[in-house]
Amino acid sequence: MIYELPHTLKLSKKHLDWKNMKMKVRLAAEVLSSSVADALEYLSIHDPRFKDAGATIEFIRKVRINFIKKVAVRSMWIGCLK
Repeated sequence: MIYELPHTLKLSKKHLDWKNMKMKVRLAAEVLSSSVADALEYLSIHDPRFKDAGATIEFIRKVRINFIKKVAVRSMWIGCLK
């Protein structure tokens, strides 16, 4: 079953049943994407079941920002070695 959320975000059972999918970086990147944060933000406004999703939204956005910064710094550092 696919759960369709706003912004054409699609999460499958493998995204939600993460215990059997440990060490799958691609899945983690998809779950912690800005699209998921956007969908949660939409749901927090339009669905009372998601009214307390603010901390999760903030967490996803901070993780993404820090990940992007680390990748950029690492790429610059590796580029200096060439």
